[in-house]
Amino acid sequence: MTMAKKKSVPDAKSGPAAKKKAPARKPAIAKKKSVKAAASRSKKSTTSNATSSVDGILKTFEKERVSQKATLAATRKMIEKLTKQMESMKADLEGLKKKAVETEIAIETLDSRRDAEIGSLLSGMGIDLAKAAAAAKPKPPVEKSTPLFDGPSKAKDKAEAV
Repeated sequence: MTMAKKKSVPDAKSGPAAKKKAPARKPAIAKKKSVKAAASRSKKSTTSNATSSVDGILKTFEKERVSQKATLAATRKMIEKLTKQMESMKADLEGLKKKAVETEIAIETLDSRRDAEIGSLLSGMGIDLAKAAAAAKPKPPVEKSTPLFDGPSKAKDKAEAV
């Protein structure tokens, strides 16, 4: 809709003559300030022209919308990825808890089998375990809880009792 402006090119005679005379009269610092001022003026004019038209405003908002959509898509992908990781980690955790309970039960079974075999061996040798057990301190009962299926309050109470 808007037409592009052609940049004005200075005449060949006036351009080099002005450049040669400027350094002789003005110090280098003054020249730098004038160049910056000229550059900033041209930037302001192009920015105001671009945003003052309907097309410029629409393009600005469209660019911002595209960047926001890209951010949203990346965020959603990250959410999906982390959700999948959490689900697999939860499944692994439940499996490990179940395995720990099964292993504890297996250890208790091994201990009881060991005690039975040693008792039968000692009784075969003529050692009376009943008298030895009566003289010894009684062994506390073995807890056979299932932490995986017990609630958190039950597990804490049992842990404090031991």
